[in-house]
Amino acid sequence: MLHIFAYEDILSNVGFTYYGDRLKKLRKVLQKALHSGMLLESWSDLMDDESRRLCSALLSAPEHFRDAVETCVRDLFALFLLIVIPRNTRDLIVLFTYGHRPDTEYIKLTEVVTRQTGEALQPGRWLVNFIPALMWIPAWFPGAGFQAWALQAKNNFLKMSRTPFCALKEKLNEGEGGLSFVQRSLDDLPAEHNTEDEDIIMFAAGSLFSGK
Repeated sequence: MLHIFAYEDILSNVGFTYYGDRLKKLRKVLQKALHSGMLLESWSDLMDDESRRLCSALLSAPEHFRDAVETCVRDLFALFLLIVIPRNTRDLIVLFTYGHRPDTEYIKLTEVVTRQTGEALQPGRWLVNFIPALMWIPAWFPGAGFQAWALQAKNNFLKMSRTPFCALKEKLNEGEGGLSFVQRSLDDLPAEHNTEDEDIIMFAAGSLFSGK
């Protein structure tokens, strides 16, 4: 089913990309940003922000200091190790990637994409997995409902990847936008680069969240 869900290379992130030059580029972008030395050097501002949140929580509700400490330590630990645990860390992954916390609409979209990706990977669910030639039949053909489903799943996946990336890129062009994986990766691009270079960063960023 993934042959339809992510048929073109441009529609795929790390999880959907076959081995080759594109996958190597995606992994290079991710590895450059995620090794421990770069995390310590580049993302200390995010950890400082979480520390300020802890201090604020302790001042406003000292009777709940234990809960505040546990929440903050969990978030900081997850941010540093990129371990995804419940909702707060999901927010931190988006903060780490795009420089802002996600809104409710984006969270709902990511949940839909996660569910649809899981359905696409279910063994034995799709006849097209056993008869690959079916991927070429038109969507209006009887029994080809999977084509419409795959198109919707693909569009949701693209929306999840493109919306925050394009929004952040506009902010950066206006001199706004905080420190983030996308911001630093775009800054590292040579002056003369093409749209594929930016697509690599966009889908690498999408991989950080969908990889949870």
